[in-house]
Amino acid sequence: MIGKKLSHYTVIAKLGEGGMGEVYRAEDTKLGRQVAIKVLPAEMASNQERLERFQREAKALAALDHPGIVTVYSVEESDDVHFLTMQLVEGEPLDRLIPEKGLGAGRILEIGTAIAEALAAAHEKGIVHRDLKPSNIMVTGDGRVKVLDFGLAKFAAPQSGQLMSSELATELHTRAGVVMGTVPYMSPEQVSGRVVDETTDIFSLGVVLYEMATGERPFDGPSSAELVSSILRDTPRPFAELRTDLPEPLEQVIGRCLEKSTADRMPSARALCEALAAVGSAPPSAQTEMAPSMGTPVGAEGHETPSIAVLPFVNMSADKENQYFSDGLAEEIINGLTRLPGLRVIARTSAFRFRDEQDLRKVGAALGVGTLLEGSVRRSGQRLRITAQLTDIEDQSHLWSERFDRELDDVFAIQDEISAAIVEKLHLSLGAAGTATRERTNLAAFEALLEGRHYFSQFTPKAAERALASLQRALSLEPDYPDALVLHAFYHVMLAYMFADPREELPQTKALAERALKLDPQHGEAQATVALAAVWMDRDWAGGERLFRRALELAPASARIHELYGLLCLLPTSRLAEALAELDRAIELDPLSALYAGNRGRVLTCSRRFAEAEESCLRGLDLDPGQLLVQLELIYALTFQQKFAEAQAIGRRAIETHGYGKAPLHALAVSLSVAGEREGAWQLLDDAGNAGGRLYQSPLTRGLVHAASSEMDEAFRHVEQAIDQRDPLLWYLAVHPMFDSLRDDPLYPGLLRRMNLTASS
Repeated sequence: MIGKKLSHYTVIAKLGEGGMGEVYRAEDTKLGRQVAIKVLPAEMASNQERLERFQREAKALAALDHPGIVTVYSVEESDDVHFLTMQLVEGEPLDRLIPEKGLGAGRILEIGTAIAEALAAAHEKGIVHRDLKPSNIMVTGDGRVKVLDFGLAKFAAPQSGQLMSSELATELHTRAGVVMGTVPYMSPEQVSGRVVDETTDIFSLGVVLYEMATGERPFDGPSSAELVSSILRDTPRPFAELRTDLPEPLEQVIGRCLEKSTADRMPSARALCEALAAVGSAPPSAQTEMAPSMGTPVGAEGHETPSIAVLPFVNMSADKENQYFSDGLAEEIINGLTRLPGLRVIARTSAFRFRDEQDLRKVGAALGVGTLLEGSVRRSGQRLRITAQLTDIEDQSHLWSERFDRELDDVFAIQDEISAAIVEKLHLSLGAAGTATRERTNLAAFEALLEGRHYFSQFTPKAAERALASLQRALSLEPDYPDALVLHAFYHVMLAYMFADPREELPQTKALAERALKLDPQHGEAQATVALAAVWMDRDWAGGERLFRRALELAPASARIHELYGLLCLLPTSRLAEALAELDRAIELDPLSALYAGNRGRVLTCSRRFAEAEESCLRGLDLDPGQLLVQLELIYALTFQQKFAEAQAIGRRAIETHGYGKAPLHALAVSLSVAGEREGAWQLLDDAGNAGGRLYQSPLTRGLVHAASSEMDEAFRHVEQAIDQRDPLLWYLAVHPMFDSLRDDPLYPGLLRRMNLTASS
């Protein structure tokens, strides 16, 4: 490239490279000045949609006029090479200027304020940096600060690769993509694959400020997984352990930038400028008095909304098979607490990942809660010993503890007493449903339910069979068992969505849910399942929404109900932003759920945010590589980015592992069709038909393959059949890109009317 001419620019020397391409010094022969040019990666330049989006964003960047932001001059093309031209900044990157023990307080405040002012100017124009780090911050020879690459990080193309080595490479690679950013400087929401906004830049600047102050990064680890875990869980080392000559309020300001929760973080770059100015103007004697105004560490008392995680109870029994029993006690308490208004309760999936963690501060930080409930269970014959204690994360004090020595039949009363103690100690009020467990006497049915829950969560055909056996045993022992009836109803939902004919499964779903709700009108998940039947069987979106809202009144902290409301009511009716908010709320309550990460990917796919959908699905597969539904959502996200080989490889592995189920078959057939491989799609369907067994194929799959071949009469005939058969994918007729091949046909509005839907704007 050196010496090459690109339009009227002559390339002089290479300056560096990154995710957005290689950077060179060049001579602008028209204006007689030197500039920096950034050559875009070929994979970006070859994707017209991404290139056009990039060009629009570059125009917005060029409109930024701030002395702390490197100016973008133009986006150009020459000889099929696409490149940016930018202001050439002579100086040193900040990472070369930070000494081993950190900078002095005055220099930290000077540089930090300049960066914050640049961020504020960009944020006010709606531009987020997303990749702020010392190497993107230049300090000129006369001491001025310039921030590079504003707003460009989001256009860096995902790449394949391996997880980082112990040297912690700059990109966090995953199986088929990459979470954009430089990992040690990424915010919790970035490493979790969630939506980012201006506050993610505040967190990244907090990391930079901490490094400027101490010479060390606040979060570290010998592997990518441990680094991500540190970002999600750890509290940075106090300044006093590293140096003692910095003003205490500066540490408070930096700590506020590094809050895990965006709600607790410094609210804006402008506010950060003011806070840094206040630190610089305060006399030393005033530093102690200033500290409280800078924000205090958030613990049990610092959370505006009380929050709790119930850890799995330790099985102290001689029989290790009793783990189901001890886990079940903890889960029953979780389920009861979700019914309380004003309490954030972490769901089982996330809380139980910390089964063996001894450091409660780490658990609290990772889950974002102020209190933890721990316990143990010892079962011997008909005797039961349960211990439980409620701990304040901030000061590690025990808010309450108790030991129960009772007969086995008292187990449900013990659960109620523990829940009542939590209500009292956290000063909560009881909601419409209260927290009391429903009256039961059959312990064998209870244990069978726990087994069913365990298998059901795996979402595979084999696990579904084992879940069904457990649920049938529970209901044979206790026919009027609302929890078992609701889970049995969800079992039929799973079959109808993933594997079986909805016409056979849905009537059972509706009957079981209505029976559970009649037995317990205050059961939130029963209410949500009735709502599901209303939208699935009757396409009654307004009625379903009323039922979902009632379910959330009964169980406001239920992650599952928030997820179902977003996916099954808001998303089909084209309320995409609201749907994403509900999925984000579900993930807030169950942050380590692979399933919710995958379903969040579905919302993003329907929003045409395919790269973000891919990231969310990859996050889910990092949590649970075998989660089938997440694999299927990833197929769609990859397909609509034209990553056909990756998508189809996932689809074929899913079929090899789980068989020719309806949902895997459909996802792979859609990917083949969109790729133009119609013969391959038809062969796949024929192979599935010849595989033997009782296999249900949705007419929708054949309809979309016909549509891809422009055989529109056959396409619409099959889609009409799928509507009659209540295919659940038709919920997304108005929004999902798999239906794009139908949208321009004059028959398409008729399909929407049959589904009681309107076209997405």
